[in-house]
Amino acid sequence: MAPHLQSKKRKRPNTLLDLADRQANASSNGSDTSKPTAVYTPTKGRSHTLSIALPGSIIANAQSHDLKTSMAGAIARAAAVFCVDEIVVFDDKQSQVLNKGRGSPVNGSSGFGDDCSKSFGKGGYGTMRGVAYTGYSDPDYFLYHLLSYLETPPNLRKALFPLHPNLRTAGTLPSIDMPHHLRADEWCQYREGVVVDPNASDDGSSWTGSYSGSSYSGSPPAPSKPSQIISLKKQKRFKKGSPPLAAFRHSNSPPVTLDLGAGAGNGAGPYTVVDAGLPQPIQLDLEEPIPPHTRVTLKLASAENPGYYYGLDAQPVDPAQPREEAGYYWGYQTRQASSLSAVFTECPFDGGYDVSVGTSERGMPVSQILARGGVPKEDDGGGGGGNLPDEFKHLILVFGGVSGLEVAAMADENLVAKGVTGKNVGSIFDAWVNLVPNQGSRTIRCEEAVWLGLMGFSEYVRRNGERQAEMSAGMKRMVQDMQKRRAMPSVTTIQMQNMDEVPTDMGFMPDTFIRPTGANVPSLIREPKIRLKMEYHWAKTRVYDIVSRLVYKFTTVKPRPAIGRRGIRQLALRLHKDMYTAFAYGDVQHLSTMCTDGIFNTFRARINARKPNERLYWARLSQSWPHIVSDRVTRIPVPGVDSKTSPCCIRQIVFRIKSKQSLIRGWVHKERGGRQRLLDSHGQELPVDQDGEVTIDRMRQDVRTVDEYFVLQKRMWMGKEESWSVWGLVDESNLDNLE
Repeated sequence: MAPHLQSKKRKRPNTLLDLADRQANASSNGSDTSKPTAVYTPTKGRSHTLSIALPGSIIANAQSHDLKTSMAGAIARAAAVFCVDEIVVFDDKQSQVLNKGRGSPVNGSSGFGDDCSKSFGKGGYGTMRGVAYTGYSDPDYFLYHLLSYLETPPNLRKALFPLHPNLRTAGTLPSIDMPHHLRADEWCQYREGVVVDPNASDDGSSWTGSYSGSSYSGSPPAPSKPSQIISLKKQKRFKKGSPPLAAFRHSNSPPVTLDLGAGAGNGAGPYTVVDAGLPQPIQLDLEEPIPPHTRVTLKLASAENPGYYYGLDAQPVDPAQPREEAGYYWGYQTRQASSLSAVFTECPFDGGYDVSVGTSERGMPVSQILARGGVPKEDDGGGGGGNLPDEFKHLILVFGGVSGLEVAAMADENLVAKGVTGKNVGSIFDAWVNLVPNQGSRTIRCEEAVWLGLMGFSEYVRRNGERQAEMSAGMKRMVQDMQKRRAMPSVTTIQMQNMDEVPTDMGFMPDTFIRPTGANVPSLIREPKIRLKMEYHWAKTRVYDIVSRLVYKFTTVKPRPAIGRRGIRQLALRLHKDMYTAFAYGDVQHLSTMCTDGIFNTFRARINARKPNERLYWARLSQSWPHIVSDRVTRIPVPGVDSKTSPCCIRQIVFRIKSKQSLIRGWVHKERGGRQRLLDSHGQELPVDQDGEVTIDRMRQDVRTVDEYFVLQKRMWMGKEESWSVWGLVDESNLDNLE
């Protein structure tokens, strides 16, 4: 027998051959599970979130280090399976009670006992100065530490997590293998990465996990307390081109303190080099380099694999962007809370959690709160907060420890001061739920309750996502009508005595050039003069756009208006969707608040022309990232008004949005007996869901690719900036009209 066959060492299968075999058998076994992204298929962007909160004292109840680690692994697995976006570890003041009499380690010892301490050996965990095992001394942080470690992609753990006794056996836990845990040969437009020192010498080894030669010795130290989630509202205003602090993710992994002030880039060089687990590192050209050993979320320029890895174009984005824009499940954030009330008061989401669910064996059965399909039931008057809303933005499920949420509430000074006791703790939640009525065991462990609770509310979460996905965003048929718009008159002809007389729609800015694309571009060989004229006109208008924005900013007295584009593309997608949604539903009031006068009058006329039984159903199934093709500012001279102290300007931005849309027109047909049916133009009945909306599967049957030029407008009157509004749609420029 060959020597390599006699070896008892387990061999790792050939990656490419193993992948090919699994893909070849995919047709017989179902979906190809060789990639996380093949298992989790994103559909649309998701704005709602799912959070869970549980006490760290459950770790203190475990008898050994292996049980503590296994418990954390089970919770992480449940969070990954049910797409949890946030895990909160709160202190219910029971850790010391449960640890009493167990001989918790002192004097900074490792905490594993004599046998485990001996197994560290020379140069192991025991040699790390200032690092102590927290499974007994601080169970809350132990759980936070393990959950953060497991969520981090494996190729980043070496750089973000130093050797620590808490993580000694974390490698034995089953992999949670989430969509952002990508292999080197897998492609996704979003990737997690870690900043490395570009001045480090490259010894030819793989970039993934290799940081030898870096000026930073070892991995960043583990913090004694968890980091706080960095808020966009509290961050400094950076120069144009620098990424927001929210793009640097610190809440999952032990954080690195960001100091992007003077000298922050010392040792980092002029570029930011990111190891994203690909064969080649990614170089980011930023004005202010990101410090080494910082975790970042990257968005690559190409959605498909370009076939090469050198010189890839990418930009750092907010960690929530893969979920909000592309619909990926992108892991969970982890944070600690000092008490049960701090779970809610320190919520990182705007507006807090709009739906909260507490779990207790003294609560109401899930079957009395949710009907089949996750439909909330109305409160029967029995109390306990059993009246959940149909939709939510941020849902949190709160689980108790060994003593339950009642004890956690009694140990919370803020709740006690407001009259909350163990008997009425259910009143602080929207629902007080018993996950397993008539349970056979005396107790249900917290890690078991997490699985049960997430499973019990999975249909409620799924239904909420489908309702948001099927919300219409507009109507394709309006494109031609909205494109037939007048041009803005010359600024010299605008003479207004009263600012109330100024219309919101003053037309499309003159000389705005929308560069043709695709087949509309003249050939450089057959029509060289027209092509060169087009390129010259495009370059000239681009320069004019830049100059107009700079003049608009620096000729205005302070406070100067902002001309940056941060967040403008997301706003364009949202307004594009909201505009079509309101039109399809006939919501004239909402259209009046977001549209200018011209497009609003067009919408209102078409809505009034509908028949009483006529219904429109529209959906945007997917869309490209908006491309800005024009961004210019025009001043409006007003007699008697100082243009420097009280400027009057109009700014218009033209976006190119390529999307897949579906439009279905239906008519409500009433039959004898009161039954109503929704019929299409051919008299066929349309399938509808429980809310009376056409099902998403039926909408996908009539998908069309639409390429639109969407225009947003902002006015500044008398030095006061207004909010962005929808101007409408335009066509590509006609080359025959070029001067």
